[in-house]
Amino acid sequence: MKTVYVQSASEKPGDGQQQVVRSLLDNKKLLRAEDAPLSPRYVRDQTPLKRGEIMTAELRGEFRKDPRLPMMIGDDAFMTCGSGEGRNRLDMSKPAG
Repeated sequence: MKTVYVQSASEKPGDGQQQVVRSLLDNKKLLRAEDAPLSPRYVRDQTPLKRGEIMTAELRGEFRKDPRLPMMIGDDAFMTCGSGEGRNRLDMSKPAG
């Protein structure tokens, strides 16, 4: 885990937030719109989605409370999974039955 240097952060107001964001990105704990989406199978296996369908609001809640999943900035990652190739991969990753 990286250290956030308070002295340098206080010298440049607003820069402390960038250090936190950089640290979270380096540790793969933050998922932004421009980042590659998570594997649909990984999301399925780490959430109640493995038992079948789940509402988007419930899936967001899982991302908020499960420390294994990254924090998401916005809903773009959900939209990526819901369109085109992401949706097809997600459909194929659902358990049969």
